[in-house]
Amino acid sequence: MGFEAAPGYPVYGEWVFGYLDGYQAWLQKGSEMPGIVGQQVITATGAGVYTPTPGTTSIVVEIVGGGGGGGSAILSTAGNCSGGGGGGGGGYCKKRYTSGFAAAAYSVGIGGAGGTAAAANPGAVGGNTTFLAMTASGGLGGPATGNASALGPASGAVAGGAAAGGDLNIPGEPGDSCNRFVATTIAGGLGGSSQLGSGGTPVGAIGTMTFAGGAGRGYGGGGSGAAAANGGAAAAGGAGAPGVLIITEYS
Repeated sequence: MGFEAAPGYPVYGEWVFGYLDGYQAWLQKGSEMPGIVGQQVITATGAGVYTPTPGTTSIVVEIVGGGGGGGSAILSTAGNCSGGGGGGGGGYCKKRYTSGFAAAAYSVGIGGAGGTAAAANPGAVGGNTTFLAMTASGGLGGPATGNASALGPASGAVAGGAAAGGDLNIPGEPGDSCNRFVATTIAGGLGGSSQLGSGGTPVGAIGTMTFAGGAGRGYGGGGSGAAAANGGAAAAGGAGAPGVLIITEYS
């Protein structure tokens, strides 16, 4: 972390070319190289106001939106199966600020709830994470399907969260569709990953099995969809993982 001179130490007059936390930068020769003052990792969901650590003159901010919840599986009937798709992963933004960041408003997005097992319920959308003009959107919730025996993708895929306003903006990975392999065998959809989290573990059901979807992991991972086969009971989709705000502070 901090300033690193580029290979060969390119020099233009009094300036040395290099990289500051991955960003191209010039440093005046003889000046003090910037160092890390601190880092704030904010995981509590909801709104807040950023207070810089004393001595901070610039910051690099990373945000991830909440992951979408996975879809549920309903009570399956004999010779059929049901399942849910995975929730999308949260979007990711990164940006360097050299001014205007003191007392900046922010919000950290919640993870979307998994679809409940009472009916064919989709997962909830993940919450947006914001910092000033940056927005990392939450992933969409995975859909749920009724009983059927047709083979192939059954629920459809859903989009990951969008990303806007950063120097670097990367959308979340889509959540996968659930898939029927034979009339009484189904796999719930895999949750989409984010840049700082992974999707919930996919589950499959055969015979008369039932499995709830797996929860998203890390920050912004989408929950996976549930699966129920050939008379298996209803099951809930996995919850999406909440987002995060990471602020690295430099002198």
